[in-house]
Amino acid sequence: MDELNAVAKANGLVVIEDAAQSPGIRYKGRYTGTIGDMGVFSLNCHKIIQTGEGGVIVTDSDEFAGRLRLIRNHAEAVVATGMAVSSLVNMVGWNYRMNEVEAAVGKVQLRKLNSLLVRRRQLVDRFLNGVKGLSGLRPPSIREGCEHSFYRLMLQIDPDIIGFDAPVLVEILNKEGMDFYAGYLPINLFPMYQQQIAFGDRGCPFRCPWYEGKPDYSMDALPVVQRMRKVSFTTEVITHCIAETDIDEMIAAFHKVWARLDEVRDYAKQ
Repeated sequence: MDELNAVAKANGLVVIEDAAQSPGIRYKGRYTGTIGDMGVFSLNCHKIIQTGEGGVIVTDSDEFAGRLRLIRNHAEAVVATGMAVSSLVNMVGWNYRMNEVEAAVGKVQLRKLNSLLVRRRQLVDRFLNGVKGLSGLRPPSIREGCEHSFYRLMLQIDPDIIGFDAPVLVEILNKEGMDFYAGYLPINLFPMYQQQIAFGDRGCPFRCPWYEGKPDYSMDALPVVQRMRKVSFTTEVITHCIAETDIDEMIAAFHKVWARLDEVRDYAKQ
């Protein structure tokens, strides 16, 4: 965030943080969502706190707050109240109203946020301590001055030590009743980017006359993404809703697989 804010400041850009999975988490003493000009939090059904659907945007700018209130409801207030608005850019057609029931649920959820985060950390610590020492398994690292919400538990392997890639490991773990994921489809392969069609059918914004770039959405342009698909895997089952016994079952599954790595290597070669 330090580097991003520096670039933005030097070029007159606005920084909008996507803090959807990190409410209540601090970076160098500042809460995520408050480090840029605006912060966006999602409250749909699988986030750390939820209202079913909806979200929150925070800002300390009166100007941005005013524009957000207008965008939330088609900017109708400009006509209805005769508001003096200097710019109507991006005000057409949007409706982002959250209803009062969802907002009330969100307020109650927010009071529970810290305890939910503490519980997640306790469960993740139990898991990581249980799989410590498994050769070739890399736990998540947390930089100095940062916190982790563990919205997802992301793990990595060293294929040179393990002898196969993460998708194979996930397949074997899930046969033991686990719920891990690997090999997500990278967003650059979504049809919008591959066909370069988003607004209308003429290629905007990718080929609009105002855009002078030449985007490359091939996998060849993303070697890091290619590598991470082979070495990383994740789960979102570690939440405040599960018990220590569930964590212990996860630990046991990992130890079972690691005790039979030679068999898995032979399976991966098939």
